Amino acid sequence: MELRERFPAFGNLIGSYLHQDWKDDYYWDNNNFHYASVVRYFKTHNPTLWIEQTVHELKELLALGLDEERLEDALYNHFALGTMPSYWNMTFKQWLEEVLKILEEPMEKTKKQFIPEFRG
Repeated sequence: MELRERFPAFGNLIGSYLHQDWKDDYYWDNNNFHYASVVRYFKTHNPTLWIEQTVHELKELLALGLDEERLEDALYNHFALGTMPSYWNMTFKQWLEEVLKILEEPMEKTKKQFIPEFRG
């Protein structure tokens, strides 16, 4: 089974929000592009059940225990991730854990954080 089919909600986050042109769709002051703002945007613009499903799938993906090489393959070749965790000095696993942390943070905190405007 393709990973994209196994994890459709997580695949939607990556494919619809963190795709290759994500920097063109979202902009920040001083061009300070950051994946965390996009994840928060995703979180505030989708139904709670979809966010919960994304969290569940991300936990399941992390539980597979894939090494960095296999995570890289999964994120780029199965989900078409359009950013590089190394840009933020993170491994793929660390980056996924940070995305999970944002998705699980209280909505009040999410809404207080900077959320980008959508240009697409």
